[in-house]
This record gives sequence, structure tokens and C-alpha cells, in this order.
Amino acid sequence: MITKELNNNISETEKRSFREVKYQFLAACCDLANIVVMGQGCAIGWLSPTLPILQSDDSPLESGKLTIEEASWVGSISSIGSIVGTIYFGLVSIYVGCKNTLVLCALPVTTFWIFVIFASNAWHLCAGRFIQGLTAGAFLCVQLYLADIADERIRGILGTLLTLSVNIGILIGYIGGTFLDYRTVPYVMMTFPILFIFLFLLMPNTPQYYIKSHRFTEAEKSLRFYRNCKSKYSKTDEEIQKELCLMSAIAKQNEVAGRPKLSDFFNLPTMKVMLIGPTLMAVSQFSGSYVLTNFAVTIFQRSGSNYSPHTSSIVFGCLQIAGTYVTTLFIDRFGRKVLLIISGSGCAVGLTLMGIFSYLFECGVDVSALNWIPVVSLSFVIFIASIGLIPIPYVIIAEVLPQKIRIIGTTICTTTVSIWAAIILNRFPYILLHLELYGCMWLFASVSIFGLVFTVFFVPETRGKKLDVLIDDIECNKNNQKIATIC
Repeated sequence: MITKELNNNISETEKRSFREVKYQFLAACCDLANIVVMGQGCAIGWLSPTLPILQSDDSPLESGKLTIEEASWVGSISSIGSIVGTIYFGLVSIYVGCKNTLVLCALPVTTFWIFVIFASNAWHLCAGRFIQGLTAGAFLCVQLYLADIADERIRGILGTLLTLSVNIGILIGYIGGTFLDYRTVPYVMMTFPILFIFLFLLMPNTPQYYIKSHRFTEAEKSLRFYRNCKSKYSKTDEEIQKELCLMSAIAKQNEVAGRPKLSDFFNLPTMKVMLIGPTLMAVSQFSGSYVLTNFAVTIFQRSGSNYSPHTSSIVFGCLQIAGTYVTTLFIDRFGRKVLLIISGSGCAVGLTLMGIFSYLFECGVDVSALNWIPVVSLSFVIFIASIGLIPIPYVIIAEVLPQKIRIIGTTICTTTVSIWAAIILNRFPYILLHLELYGCMWLFASVSIFGLVFTVFFVPETRGKKLDVLIDDIECNKNNQKIATIC
């Protein structure tokens, strides 16, 4: 669908360009790199329809139904695992490359489903959910992997496919948790990470990884693969060599500069960038989108709507996919900032409307004629959040950081996602208890408004810009030409 849409809207010259980058789509959108995060999405989505069952008298656990405290930990402890996984796999990727690290990232989520099969009490599930959270390191590695292989013309599209894949996985988790037996679900879901391991091992590592390891022959083969240089539409040898020369020059500059130092982080431009990443991630989490994903069934049960909460959660999953697909179509046309502004504004409106409906319901007002509002307003929120607030922070983080500190900086920014997610998921049952649903919705709306203001004044537009900083005084060919790229 994405390929067809792209081909319908570009010229013959651009069609040639697309054929040059089709293996980048194979690695990303045809979903080799993203199968692992799709598997992680299945685990995230599974919780929403399953948690009410675990808290009921018909709980499949031998220990009986979960308490509020146990449910809060089952819901949130994966985010604590995400913190550990992001840091650990971020460090591992420095030494073995993003491709090999992604293969390792598939192991924790596979282990989680084994825990689900044999779990007999809440703490078994908590252990499994913590291990599953380690796979969040894949979110970091996919960003870095795509930043290395992607042409700047399609970098935004490939970046948003990370979120699209997660959302597809979440929908599969919703459907599986709703319609399949509790003990059957893990056998179905663990096929995704296992499939990923076997398929992704066939892909080459990134050219930058091979150059860093001084394996220049492999680097050229990798670049030729991702640029599809064997087809009649491919880049010429001269262009391939020029790009390899640029990559080598950047690697040489970073090698001469040495490992990242504190001074690389504590300067005004970098500090501004490092503020943008965690702030956008905080807005993404505290605007309620992640809570709606994980507690969709619970929220619909509390909303006063007569619609089936399980059916409504599946509608949620479909709208997440639709919203992210819209992002893939427009992110490289209109830019990141425009979509963030539209998304933040829409979330604020939808959440405010949902809060008003919930307040009237709690006050005893007859809202039976308006019981469609929860489904429509929250569906609108999840759709509009999927256009900007959910996917675009991941894209921007990998784009705004200089290459020298990109792995460490992206690790820090991505880790903050897990920290914010752990806080909001662990505390949400208690916030819901004390503020009621309408209070939660208005709190999330206020965060969306803050994110809108922050985006307008502080977030730069990164569409179509090069990833690397200006390179001075480096000779890359016999003509001693200086290579420069725009940061």
C-alpha cells in the first residue's frame, strides 16, 4: 500500500529514485527490522483485554484474581524492564552493530510468552513482563539502524514504520487476547520474534558498522545492497564511491575526535537537542496515548458507554494503524512539526470532550443519548495521536543528534520513554481512583496543550535535512575535495 501510494504521486525520475531505495523498504517497511517491535506490540496489546480477566473471579492463575496493587505492577513493570533493555542493548549495539543487537532483542519477548504459559501467580507474570520490557531496546536499535541505511528522501517514512509496526502488533494483541484462550495466546504470539530472528539474520549489517570495523569490502557490499545498485536504475559506481567516501570521512572524523566526552553534551546546541527528545517523549506518554493503549478495556468500562469495551479496544487498534499510516504518507511532504501541532491540538480537544462526558455521567446526568461520545472521542484521540505525538518523537530524536553522540544521546532519550511509561502505568490505577476518569482526561488534555506550545516554540523542522554535521579539512578523493553536509 505504501509503495503503491508513493509510486502514484511521484515523477519518473522519482520512480527511479524509489527503485534505488527499495531494499531500505525491504529492511524496514516490508517488515524485517520491525517484526521484532511488532512482537513487542503484541505483548503490549495483550494486556488490555487480559488484565480484566486476571482481576476477575475467573482468573486463570492458580493464585486467584489480581489485586489493584498486583495489577498495577503487572501493567507497569515492563516499563522498568524497558529502561534496563534500552541502556543495555544501546551499549551492546556499539560493539556488535544494530543488526546483530536487534536479533538479540527478540529473545526477551519470546521468553515472556513462555512465562505466560507457565505462570501461576502475579509475580510470575511480573517477572515475565520485566523480561519482555527488555525488548524495548529494539525501539532504539531500529531508529539507529534506519538512520544509517535510509536515504534522507524517505527517512521520515521509514522512521514512522517503527510505530506502525508496534500498532499492528498491539491490534493483534487486542484481538488475540479477546478471542483466543488465555493459554493459547502465547503460542501464537511467540511466532513473531522467532520469525524475525530467522529472517533478519539474512540482512547485511549497516555500511557504517563495517567502516567503523575497517571492513571496507563488506561496507561497499552493504551499501550496494541498500542502494539496490545492481538494478538498471541504481546509482553509478562513482556515486556509490562518493557516498562510501563520505561515510569513511565521518568515521575518520569521529575516530580522531575520540569517544564522546562530557563537553560534547554540555554545550548549548546539544543541550537544547537533549531537552527536546525527553520532553517530546514525556508529552507522548503523559498525554494519555500509552494509557489508552494499555487500559483501553478498563477505561471503556468506566466511561459510561454502552458499547462493548473489547470491541471498542479493537477499534482503537485499527485507528492507531490508520493514524500511523497517514503519517507515513505526509511526514516527508508536510514535515514533522506540522503533524505534531495538528496531533497535539486534536488530542487536547478529544480528551477535553471525553472529560466533559465522563463528568456529566458521574454527576448523574442522563447521557444515554450521547453514549457514542466515549467511543468517538477516544477513537479520535488515538487516531490523531498516532499521526504525530506517538510516532514522530522517535523520528526526530535520531535526526537531531550529531553522529558522534547519536547512540548515547538516542539511548538517553529513548530511556526517558520507559521512565515516563513506568510512572504513568504504575500510577494510573490510583490516579483513576482519586481523580475519576474525567479528571484523568483533563489532566492528559493539559499535557497535550503544553506539548503544542513546546512544539511551536522549541522543536525544529528536520524534514529532508542531512544527519551529519559539517566535516572540515578531510580529504576524501584525489582532488582533495572537502566534504560537507548540513546538520
